[in-house]
Order: sequence, then C-alpha cells, then structure tokens
Amino acid sequence: MSKKPDTMPLEAIETLLTTALAHYCEGRLEASARILESITVWSPGEARAWKLLGSIMMLTDRRREAEKFFSRALALDPKDPYVLVALAELKINFQRVFEGIDFIEQVVSGDPEGKH
Repeated sequence: MSKKPDTMPLEAIETLLTTALAHYCEGRLEASARILESITVWSPGEARAWKLLGSIMMLTDRRREAEKFFSRALALDPKDPYVLVALAELKINFQRVFEGIDFIEQVVSGDPEGKH
C-alpha cells in the first residue's frame, strides 16, 4: 500500500481551483465544495480553497461552517481583506459585535494581524 504525497502538485491545485471557481460561478455550489474539500485534504495550506469554501457556506446559510473555513483561510493569509470582512460579518451576525468590529478595524487600519 503506497502512502499519499503530502501535497498536491501546484499545477493540479491550479486546475482544480479553476474548475471549482467555474462551478461556483455557474451556481453549482455543491460540486465546487466537493472539489475544494479535496484540495484541502491534499494541500491544507491552500488559503484560496478555504476562502471559497467559506463563501459557499455563507451562500448556503451554513454560517458556523463558514466561520471555520474563513478562520482557517485567515490563519494562512492574515492580510486577506475579503476574509477579514467576511469574518466581521459572521461575528456580527452571531451577536459578537466587538469581535466583528476588531476585524473591520484590521482592514481599515491596514493591520490585519490585529497588533494595533
């Protein structure tokens, strides 16, 4: 029995991300999510996959899952303003307003790591 490689080749990741994005844009969210989930298994450091999964979860009203995916994306790319704003929206929707404001302040201040 062979061991799976630790990561997926970059070319394969790019191809799968392009396919997932096409499904997303065409409204085939579950198909997109399945592809993205496979990317996260093979290449867990791929922030774009986590971010798009978060977006799909928001669109399908699975906000707790969206928060988990966006948090993972943020850990990988702490300067991504899209993820910061998405997390702010989620926190505010969860009645955690001050946490949401913190994320907005990071975007506005240009301090995405929250060290201000």
